[in-house]
Amino acid sequence: MNGRNDTGPRHLAAAVGTPTVAVYWCVNLVSYGPLTRTRHRPLISWTTGCPVCGVDGVDPRGERCPHDVSWVRDVPVDDVLEQAGDLLAETRIAEGATRRLRG
Repeated sequence: MNGRNDTGPRHLAAAVGTPTVAVYWCVNLVSYGPLTRTRHRPLISWTTGCPVCGVDGVDPRGERCPHDVSWVRDVPVDDVLEQAGDLLAETRIAEGATRRLRG
């Protein structure tokens, strides 16, 4: 399983059938998020302003603020771990069912 906040490795993992958990900024989820939640768990940060100066991050005409801080810190680590655990459990159940069918 791949759990990252960078979508490049998530896309590679998904391409080879690996379940993923990823943290997305709300604006990026639409363009870069998974198409389904079957084997992938997107977690969303709804932060729309810079955590330091408050500049609006969703205004396409707005200037980028000079701060290089995370806009996804509001996603709790416990939520990421919970989704990862759910995927691992589902994967184990599916693998067990496949083994029984092959028998």
